[in-house]
Amino acid sequence: MNAHRFTARDELALTKPEASLSAAFALKGHTVHKGQDGGFYVSRYGLSRYCKDLEALQDFAKLVGVSHGV
Repeated sequence: MNAHRFTARDELALTKPEASLSAAFALKGHTVHKGQDGGFYVSRYGLSRYCKDLEALQDFAKLVGVSHGV
């Protein structure tokens, strides 16, 4: 029987709110990567910004004019 094995990839999977916000960033040309510590790395034009959690990511989204329907 094949039991699901937990992998690091599972831990890095985005929740629905994280995925929605990541998609909104993508529409503005940013990429968002979830780190192993639960934080997020946002990059564009070779520059990057670390956001320690979803709340910080939402704050950064407002700062750079990324809007999402939440």
